[in-house]
Amino acid sequence: MCQIQAVLGLAPSTVSKHLAILRSAGLVDDRRDGKWIHYGLAAAGRNAHAAGVLALLRGALDRDPRIVEDRKRLRRVVRIP
Repeated sequence: MCQIQAVLGLAPSTVSKHLAILRSAGLVDDRRDGKWIHYGLAAAGRNAHAAGVLALLRGALDRDPRIVEDRKRLRRVVRIP
């Protein structure tokens, strides 16, 4: 969640709430690793509509200037140990 916060510039509680909504909708999966929680796009079997929803979002957001900048920030953030 720290990396998501860094990329989006949002408060921990905001990020946590949004991730919980996405998880309950079956769009995001999480995996615990000690004190860390790793988030990723949901596996296809968890929500029959997830693949379609995510494909629509990708298509709609691929060229959005904010998303482009977020992706650049993400590439920088994930390099930090």
